[in-house]
Amino acid sequence: MQLGMSVRRAQEEINSAEFSEWMAFYNVEPFGVDRNDLPIAILGKRICDMWKAKGSPPFDIDYFLPNIGKPEWKEAMSPMEMQHKIKTMFAGMKK
Repeated sequence: MQLGMSVRRAQEEINSAEFSEWMAFYNVEPFGVDRNDLPIAILGKRICDMWKAKGSPPFDIDYFLPNIGKPEWKEAMSPMEMQHKIKTMFAGMKK
C-alpha cells in the first residue's frame, strides 16, 4: 500500500484507526502501482479489438488481467467423488 510518506512519518501523522481505514479502503478500491494492470489491460483489449477479424466478438477484459486475488470456483464434488479422491490419495500408503 502506498500513502506517499515514510513509515516513520505515517506513524507521526496518522493513528492506527485511520491506518486501518486506509487498509480497508485499499482492499475495496486498490490504488497506486499495484493497480497498474487495469489501464494496460484496457489498452491491450482495445488494440486487439481493433485488429480482430470482422464479425468476431470483442475480447473480454478479463483475458488481459492477471488472475490475482480471484478465486477459482469449482463445482462441489459429490460424496462418491470425494470418496474416490480420498481413496486415490491414500492408495499408495501402507497400513
